[in-house]
Amino acid sequence: GTQEAAGKFRQPLVHFQICYNLEMEWRQIGDSKYDVSDEGLVRSRWFGEERPMRLTPYANGYLMVHLRINGKRTTRTVHSLVAEAFKIKDKLSGYEVNHINGNKHDNRAENLEYVSRSQNVVHAINVLGVKRARGEASGASKLTEIDVRNIRIELANGGTHRSVGSKHGVSFTTIRHIAIGKIWGWLK
Repeated sequence: GTQEAAGKFRQPLVHFQICYNLEMEWRQIGDSKYDVSDEGLVRSRWFGEERPMRLTPYANGYLMVHLRINGKRTTRTVHSLVAEAFKIKDKLSGYEVNHINGNKHDNRAENLEYVSRSQNVVHAINVLGVKRARGEASGASKLTEIDVRNIRIELANGGTHRSVGSKHGVSFTTIRHIAIGKIWGWLK
C-alpha cells in the first residue's frame, strides 16, 4: 500500500536540505525560464509556477542541474550559473570559478571568485591540501620512473641528450631538464 508507493519516489538531492533565506536574490539565467539565487539555488518558472530544481552531485564533486533552454537539454554546474549571474563584473576571459572555502557544494555568490588556472591550482595545493601529481602519476608524463633512472645511467655513461632523448621518444630538452634536476629532480 502506502509504504510501497512512498518508496517509489526518489528523495530530491541537496535542494530540499537547504533552508530558504527569504533575503536571497534571484536572477534570470540568460533568456530562459530558470532563475539562480545568490545562495546557490536554481528554480524553474515553467507553466507560470516557481519550482525548485534538483541539484545533483556529480562524480567530480560539483553540483549540476539539468535545464531545457531553447528546446535543448543542457547540464550546467551550479557554481558557474551563480558566478555568471552575480560575479559578471569580475569575469576575465579564460578565468575559471574557484570555491573560496573549497566546499564544492557551497555555491553562494560570496564563496565564489574568478581566478586564473594557475591561481586555482595554487589555491588547491596551498589552501585545500591537494597533492600535486608528479612523475608518471601526473598523467602527462611520457616517462616512467624506471625510464628516468635508465636515462641517468645512459647520460653517466656518455650518452648525449639528443641520442638518449631519441631512444626514449622525448626531446633533448626533456633529457637536459632531467640531467639538471629541473624535472624528476625528486626521484633519487
